[in-house]
Amino acid sequence: MDRLISHYPHGFKNKKWYLRIFFQFMNIAIVNAWILYRQSPNPPLFLLRFKASIATSLTQLNSTAERLKKRGRPSSSPCASPAQFPNPKKTKTAQNKTIQI
Repeated sequence: MDRLISHYPHGFKNKKWYLRIFFQFMNIAIVNAWILYRQSPNPPLFLLRFKASIATSLTQLNSTAERLKKRGRPSSSPCASPAQFPNPKKTKTAQNKTIQI
């Protein structure tokens, strides 16, 4: 398995020891998943293509999660929507006169 990991190293040079360990565990998990994939009746893939498909699926998963995630402060009631509250009209005051825009 070390030989399979050494074919495509991750290429990050980290001074932090915990990042090196993390990437090593990540590579071991990917190679183990590739070995299990090869044993199943799926079409054969090279290790590099398998790693690329994992990266592609993870980025697509992240992009769909970002689209589904609502931004802003959550509402306190489930039926409150911006359409229920009309926008107040803006007014300007000039010499004690209120002018509606």
